[in-house]
Amino acid sequence: MNGDFEQQNLDRRLRLPELQLFIERLMCHSVLQEERVLPTVSSLQSTLGAIILSSVSLRQSVKDRILAAMVLMYHGLSMHQSMGDATQAQGRRGQLTVLGGDFLSSMFYKLLAETARVDLIKAFSKAVAAVNVSRTAMHQAQFNGQYGPEQYLADAHKVHGSLLLALCEAVHCNVQVKELVEAAISSKVLDAELSRAANSADMSLVNIMLYEAATLEERVQFFSGDKNPSSHAVFEKRFRSLHSKYDTFFHLIHSFRQSITQFQTLAIDMFGYDGWLQLQRLFPSSSVFLRDGSTVVEGG
Repeated sequence: MNGDFEQQNLDRRLRLPELQLFIERLMCHSVLQEERVLPTVSSLQSTLGAIILSSVSLRQSVKDRILAAMVLMYHGLSMHQSMGDATQAQGRRGQLTVLGGDFLSSMFYKLLAETARVDLIKAFSKAVAAVNVSRTAMHQAQFNGQYGPEQYLADAHKVHGSLLLALCEAVHCNVQVKELVEAAISSKVLDAELSRAANSADMSLVNIMLYEAATLEERVQFFSGDKNPSSHAVFEKRFRSLHSKYDTFFHLIHSFRQSITQFQTLAIDMFGYDGWLQLQRLFPSSSVFLRDGSTVVEGG
């Protein structure tokens, strides 16, 4: 596939600007736009979906609708999950967010019906179930030793990757493309974790890693539900010092560096170095840890 891409702009080759506009038009709803509850189209989902579909022989109009359906379902699920708090969902904005999720999900079925690919509805439905199960597990997880880093990563991978991998299977894309998609999903999950602050209240990867590394006394002090620090600012400062003690961010950086390097290798092999530079934009943290094609460590 390298020969097809390396001499062309990847965005143009994949028709990403046109696809972005097509999806945005489908998402257009005056009330939802006025209230600003509609999400920005995910660059990861649209780009990887376009890569998957570029590797198979289907009419362009069919490819466009399949991709749009997948992206709209991804955002519809995300909007529903964001309303996990019943109190939050009762307000006007919350109600519109729920309705927005319903709106995007309904577009999913309409678009797939237009492609006459009933098999895709079945394949995506299984992926939707997997996303919901993983989102629920992440939402209900507690710091009690029952939910470790491996399970967190597996659930996050399913949330962001189940629809894409279902698309891979449904259209029978080649192994090289599927490996690229898997590596991209893993890199995106870790990239998102790097961008999060180490807030003690968050069920994040670094905090789960910290819980595993901490002593029993530290777990009680920093993770027990009945903690009552006299000063929140002081407590958070001590919490961050605990992260420094166990080098949790260094371990997260190391995992991300390994993952993004794997993705970089696959991307260059498939699309050439210029293609990789375009795909690198999907992972903001990569510019910190990768330079001139070489992996470097910063911080720790």
